[in-house]
Amino acid sequence: MTTRKDKRRARFTRGAPLFKCNVCHRLTRNPDHSGTMLCAECYELAGLDNYVNDNGMVLDAKIVAERDALFADAVKHGGDGERIKKCCDYLWPDEDQFAIPADLSIPAFLKRAA
Repeated sequence: MTTRKDKRRARFTRGAPLFKCNVCHRLTRNPDHSGTMLCAECYELAGLDNYVNDNGMVLDAKIVAERDALFADAVKHGGDGERIKKCCDYLWPDEDQFAIPADLSIPAFLKRAA
């Protein structure tokens, strides 16, 4: 049976130095993410953001619940929430993020032809 102490040992390497997460700028230890220099929550949020982006998915209730739980945990441990939201822009889309700019819209003469 795995004890709580064993779980903690499995997550962090004893004596590992602290580093600043590249996304939220909080101090953390290496959770063995192959040198990504991200804390555990930012690593999971980045993976979720990539998953949503790659698959062209819309944010459903399951993804939003997972996103909010990871975000709350990261902020609770001292992460900068605004930096996290800026880095994971597919998880927190702006209203006009996916709008077509005016200069790329269909020209008037093509609209009349259609």
